[in-house]
Amino acid sequence: MPMIMNHHYDNGLDLQGSGQNIHLSDILIRRRINREEYMVDIKEIDQAIAAHGYWKTYLRNAITTGRIDTPVETICSDSRCVFGKWLDASMLTSTEKESYHYITVKGLHARFHETAARVAGLVLAGKKSEAERMMAPDGEYAKISAQLSLAMMGWRKSLSEKK
Repeated sequence: MPMIMNHHYDNGLDLQGSGQNIHLSDILIRRRINREEYMVDIKEIDQAIAAHGYWKTYLRNAITTGRIDTPVETICSDSRCVFGKWLDASMLTSTEKESYHYITVKGLHARFHETAARVAGLVLAGKKSEAERMMAPDGEYAKISAQLSLAMMGWRKSLSEKK
């Protein structure tokens, strides 16, 4: 699996060494054979786990340098990243949007972005030690990131068991 280098909100994910972006249209939903139902694909979950794992490195680098390239308002929005756009996609069935996994991941995803934005805000305010506390293994960012990852892995597992 290639390493994610940049998390572009409008252009997809830039993958190291591939020279290409993964666009939302490439990872949204795959149709079932009858073309009337849509199905969540494991690929979307895997890419979301990788993309959100990238934020840990991005925020740690921001703490070290005291700079962050993405506006806090953008980071805070859970609907501007590729996975957030996919979660909001109208192509997901109402059954999928009512599922335990979808509801859990959607809520944790929003909290993840709010927490990441708070870390970014602390960085920009020059509050390095507070940002580092949020990123520590027992910090708020680390906890919500782990919860989101576990929820996405649980969703992924449930999908693989259905195949």
